[in-house]
Amino acid sequence: MYQFSAFPYFPASIDVHLNRLHMFNFSEFKDLYIQDEQIKNRIEKLAALYVDANLERLHCLTMCVIDDDYSFQPLTEQQTKDTQRYASALMYCSIIKNGNWSVCVPEHFTLMHQNFTLTEDAIVYDTGSYHRIRNWQSFERTHLVRPDYIEGSVINYRYDAKLLTAFANLIDAHNIEDDYLFKVLDWVQYAFLNSPGYNYESRNVMMATAFEMLFKLQRNDKTASFANSLEQLLRVDQMEAIDPTQNRRRIGLITSQRLDANGNPRLDRGKQPIQHTTYGWWARDYYGLRSKIVHEGTVQHGEFFNHNGIEHLKIALRMMTFCFYRLAENRGYLVHASNPQKWVAEHQLRKIEDAIN
Repeated sequence: MYQFSAFPYFPASIDVHLNRLHMFNFSEFKDLYIQDEQIKNRIEKLAALYVDANLERLHCLTMCVIDDDYSFQPLTEQQTKDTQRYASALMYCSIIKNGNWSVCVPEHFTLMHQNFTLTEDAIVYDTGSYHRIRNWQSFERTHLVRPDYIEGSVINYRYDAKLLTAFANLIDAHNIEDDYLFKVLDWVQYAFLNSPGYNYESRNVMMATAFEMLFKLQRNDKTASFANSLEQLLRVDQMEAIDPTQNRRRIGLITSQRLDANGNPRLDRGKQPIQHTTYGWWARDYYGLRSKIVHEGTVQHGEFFNHNGIEHLKIALRMMTFCFYRLAENRGYLVHASNPQKWVAEHQLRKIEDAIN
């Protein structure tokens, strides 16, 4: 038995080496990288089963070869896990680059591992998620139709190459203490799935859950823990604050209080005034939205946007990216060549302040 791993609906044609993983469009690069003619012809038959709504063949199948093994033997358990983690990282690093002409969804990065033989003209595949169904069909009777909610191609496909390299380094380090980060990516994926049936409330709950896992929040006073953990990870006390009145920067972000509905300072559980930077207050606002969704069940449309009219969900994704950059730096998976380059990277990421101030 043989096996190949692939993205059936990858949003663009690529030929990219990422640490131990090689991704290449099958239609364009099969002759360059697959030397065994029997294996290549068999994968060709399987690739031809993927069609669009008009039953026209798709040419977006993208192969994933790990550890330079082009023999297409079944992956080991560790290789399977690592390949899936590469896929999750690529999904995240693509979604955070979404723009008007470069929108990706998690379904573009669905990874499948297809077993095959060189003689049997049939395919076995599973469908469903909660209730799984094993299917066996001959090639002649099979069309694997791309769902309408997955774009056929993405104009100007982009991904964050620097953060993706950091994720790849993290994957290859096989440090068990980092495993939880891929559970975080799972919850981000759930928040942005494009298949029908997801209400908007659930997306914010899933994204908030991703932050809970990222910071390993305990049961008690999650709102305060979230805000404090975010500020600690981002090292807000070391950031240069922007002073719009003076058009200059100064060391240390400003902490401030907020008032309650009665005009009094908001207090913590110890009856002390709460003080946060703009990042900490954002965390409190976002977790407050999550709590209202979960405990009250209904949220008005306008509550999904902040005071600047920007979606909380989009801000949360950008904030998560800032957190991953900091974690990658702290763990040594992302190393900047010089401090000026590091400042430029932070300056780009901190454009989030335009949305939350």
